[in-house]
Amino acid sequence: MPYLSEEGIEHLIGKWKENLVQDGDVVMTNKSTTIKSAVIKTNGEQIILFGSLVGIRLNTKLINPDYLSAFINSNAGQTLLRSIQTGATIQMITLNNLRELTIPCPSLEKQNKLVEDLEITLQMIRDSKDRILKLQKEYEGSFDSLFVEE
Repeated sequence: MPYLSEEGIEHLIGKWKENLVQDGDVVMTNKSTTIKSAVIKTNGEQIILFGSLVGIRLNTKLINPDYLSAFINSNAGQTLLRSIQTGATIQMITLNNLRELTIPCPSLEKQNKLVEDLEITLQMIRDSKDRILKLQKEYEGSFDSLFVEE
């Protein structure tokens, strides 16, 4: 997503302010067989949505953005999203279909706990991948010492 300076924004025409994302917005693709989403952290930049991206601004008193993003990226979320996709050649989700979608929404406390548990699991996955890479390098270099003259 490109970002613009104040000088660049003044040259935009139309309702561009509606397309500026804010911290905590969930952004997702709407054209693909696999829909991806993420929670936005703008770091103070003005970021504009365009193309095949949809922004979702949530009432964070009711739903945790990380919960929604994780749900969208899950197998259950992908199955639900496939049920509202249209198009024969390029699968896409229309805004009207997205607005009508019902997402399972447990209490905010349960959402927060699930997000916390998922983050622990993701960290374990990252740690495991790092360990695997280290072991692969060790394995690949197992015979290197045979070619070093003493």
